Amino acid sequence: FLDVPTERSDVGYINAAYDLRIISGSDGLYEPDTPITYADAISVAIRILGREDEAKANGGYPGGYLKTASRYKLLSGVNISDYSEAGSQTELYTLLQNTAESNGFAALEGFKNNEQIYRTDKTENILSYYLDIYSHEGIVEAVGISNIYSDSSNNAGKAVIGGKSFDADYDEYIEYLGMSAEVLYKKSDSGDKLLYIDYINRNKGVRILPEDNPKYSDGKYTYQNGDRNKTVALESGASVIYNGRIVTGDNAKI
Repeated sequence: FLDVPTERSDVGYINAAYDLRIISGSDGLYEPDTPITYADAISVAIRILGREDEAKANGGYPGGYLKTASRYKLLSGVNISDYSEAGSQTELYTLLQNTAESNGFAALEGFKNNEQIYRTDKTENILSYYLDIYSHEGIVEAVGISNIYSDSSNNAGKAVIGGKSFDADYDEYIEYLGMSAEVLYKKSDSGDKLLYIDYINRNKGVRILPEDNPKYSDGKYTYQNGDRNKTVALESGASVIYNGRIVTGDNAKI
């Protein structure tokens, strides 16, 4: 591009995107400092997804791209009132996240007669195809020695989420114990390593410290909260963790 000098720190990325036909520019210009509109960002997302031929068949720019983006749920959670406006960082981030996680991904296999050849597989997305990164969700059942179902867990450096074991740092993930969560993890020959975790919902939990002078009686804990006493009743099936391990016997022994 005439307006992208070679000394720019991102010139390599811009040229790579052009070579992969993700961006095209106009009249030899890229206009790198002009904010991208929502419509143009969606067009880029569709090309990254490998679905431009479908977007053109649906009517082309911009309507065909918007229709195709909706089909593959690229606009889920993206709040747009005017597609011709410059995109906000938050909404564009959500668009890119949806693109990376979409199972509508068509992998670029190569070129034939100067035409791009794609392969589709609904079990793959951009993250899994290029980076071996996959998603999973479930209850965080165990982190290291702490397990909400058993007192025999001793999996140092491991976390169990929805029945699946991952390499994970105890201090980084213990706060999610007992919570419903979604995660991203990277597959490798040595094991699956957690990369990212977020709550699906925060199940109710109470943390009681020794200095709170807790007392237990008839399924209830009474403890001090500042200058007031508070009482917590245990629901049926609730897990109590004491010093990192589940209490399976009489809670009064704590």
